[in-house]
Amino acid sequence: MKKTDNKDIHNLNECLNRLEIPNFAKQNLDKIQKLCNEPLNLAVVGEFNAGKSSFINMLLGLDGLLPTSILPKTATITKLKYSENFSVEIVENKDGNTIIEKSDDFETLKKYQNAKDIDENFQNKVKEIIVNSKNEILQNFTFIDTPGFNHDEKMSDITRSIYPEVDIFIWLMTANQSIKLTEKVELGRLATLKKEVFFIVNKSDL
Repeated sequence: MKKTDNKDIHNLNECLNRLEIPNFAKQNLDKIQKLCNEPLNLAVVGEFNAGKSSFINMLLGLDGLLPTSILPKTATITKLKYSENFSVEIVENKDGNTIIEKSDDFETLKKYQNAKDIDENFQNKVKEIIVNSKNEILQNFTFIDTPGFNHDEKMSDITRSIYPEVDIFIWLMTANQSIKLTEKVELGRLATLKKEVFFIVNKSDL
């Protein structure tokens, strides 16, 4: 992805003003600048056990970094960002900026991401998990792994909470149970956001 420098943004602002649409420039220029200069937020969503974590592992070549299972695993929002050095950061829900814990140990991620091992106090305390990894794709996209829908309403609400910050959605569905009624309901919510949504059919061997 080609990054855009401040001169380009300034020229865009001048163009918008000449077209006499300054309100557009004022309200959207910051967003345009973010899209040009920062990685896009790409969220992988879908029902539980659709294989979201496995898909991200495969796509990024992470060799099983994100925990997977036939049972619901992902307990909270997990963001994968680019960094020269691997680390896991647990971000507190209180202000969304405080780092509760930071580690370079893979086991830290597994401990916090495993849904069956955490309780309600954890879900209330932790806003998100950030995984920093040296991966070329992450230079252009921040991947967001989410809890699945249609299993636990609280986990569904956790996923919906990140909708406003997402630029692109990948909806992962399974070949043997695609476009169920519950999926249609959630896709209806996504449609109101007017954002890009791509569909991927997983488990075609089934």
